[in-house]
Amino acid sequence: MKQVSNVFLLPLTTQKVLYKKELIYIRKKGNKQHQHSIRFW
Repeated sequence: MKQVSNVFLLPLTTQKVLYKKELIYIRKKGNKQHQHSIRFW
């Protein structure tokens, strides 16, 4: 039972971590683009 539950839990936790990393990456990317646009103008 533990192995089965781990198999189900692992993807969820990894997805959450990846999702958080993606959000942070998008935010950083967005901030950089925003700064560049300000410099450009």
